[in-house]
Amino acid sequence: MCIKTVSAVRRMINLSKKKTKKSKFALELYERSKRGDIAGFQTTMEGYWSDKKQYPLHRIYKVIDKYWEKENQEYDLSGALILFRDGIFASLDILSFSLALDLPTEDILTILCKEKSFKDGRREVRNHCAKIVNTMIEKGDIDFLTESGLKRDGFGYLTPKLKDKRIEKFKDAFPVEKDGEYSLSKLLRSKYGKLLLRDLEVTRVKVKASDPIAKEILEKYEHMLVELELDVETLPDIQETQQLTLDGEPVSDDDSDE
Repeated sequence: MCIKTVSAVRRMINLSKKKTKKSKFALELYERSKRGDIAGFQTTMEGYWSDKKQYPLHRIYKVIDKYWEKENQEYDLSGALILFRDGIFASLDILSFSLALDLPTEDILTILCKEKSFKDGRREVRNHCAKIVNTMIEKGDIDFLTESGLKRDGFGYLTPKLKDKRIEKFKDAFPVEKDGEYSLSKLLRSKYGKLLLRDLEVTRVKVKASDPIAKEILEKYEHMLVELELDVETLPDIQETQQLTLDGEPVSDDDSDE
């Protein structure tokens, strides 16, 4: 083979190498998350336990940081990171925590990748996040938590505590008259308070005590509080309060991850 032919072959090999993106795995996850293909996203993640080189889940953020903007200029990095987080959280059935948890996605992956299988890692991640969320609820840091989201992800057993905390915050938000006015700022910081004011079409932060709407707010507040407390006393459906297994069945005390 002549020297020119050898050089041409080498150039072709080098070009083919350049075409293989370092961020190929990250791009595949990005595209699946963008399409809403969570099942495919999860399957791609699971590849890590069979071939860490082809599916470098454990160092995906290092790859993104180093190569994403160089190789995928057409995709906004900040938007891509949001899709990565949502895809990862959805694959682990903790999507309701994506916005609520001040926990880096890299930390989630560290916990996940330490385990021997995706199933084991998923369980560890869910237990870890559930403990954090339980503490958040106790502290009243509940603005981004929803009962429906917790139930959907199999954390329905946390919803009674969440609702109790919402009622507690609602009680603390009782409007008190000062200098002839009622401040509604505390109500606006409470989920039930927001609902109350929305129903009455009140958008102000303060109302004068002489304003007829002030009486309506106080009356509706009392009625709403009674209804909420009566509702809490009702025994909830066990299917809505127990943690679920991977197959969607209620977890018994013997099988609980806790």
